[in-house]
Amino acid sequence: NSTSVAVYPHVTHVDLWWNLTKSTHSICPGVRSVELYGCHQGEIEPIHPNVHELLQTPSLKHLMVAGTTSISQLRFATALAKSAIHADTLSCHTDWLLTLLEAKDYEHICLLLTMRIRKLLLEDGEHILPQVNFIAFTRTFLHLEEITMRLSSIDDMFFFLNVLRRLKIARFALLRGAFSNIGDLTERIRSSTILLDFTVESED
Repeated sequence: NSTSVAVYPHVTHVDLWWNLTKSTHSICPGVRSVELYGCHQGEIEPIHPNVHELLQTPSLKHLMVAGTTSISQLRFATALAKSAIHADTLSCHTDWLLTLLEAKDYEHICLLLTMRIRKLLLEDGEHILPQVNFIAFTRTFLHLEEITMRLSSIDDMFFFLNVLRRLKIARFALLRGAFSNIGDLTERIRSSTILLDFTVESED
């Protein structure tokens, strides 16, 4: 809780632990991303004004939720609401996002995500969004312009390509064996979507 001001003009990323009151008064005028770490559900601690100042940095674009110790959904909502208006990118793991989509208590957070988030990066390589959550997902991220996620089937990919109509960049990784012929898949994308520029790649 130092009252001194330390300026770090070249810092572009900050890892922010859940115990936010222990943050020092550091000014990072060029910060572009903040990774939010979590605590046990139910642990509540006021967010320190120093952190509000950091989240209001005009250059901040990207909020990241750490996978192993995820920040609680309610604390994340507070951070998102307090962040700069340009913070429109979210990176998180699928299981953390599923809690948001499946809990009725978090509908107000989903509304906040609808208004703010334009880029979503689902970075978990093991979990896949279940089909039962597709409608809630697309309702929450209806205005996405960029998405990166892992899917289990070609049909799932076509669902998102045709429902998320504002997408400019989409990176979908399909489970191994989801398609066998790149040419057939390329032709199906060309004939069944509005995409003009896309690439289909195989790890094999």
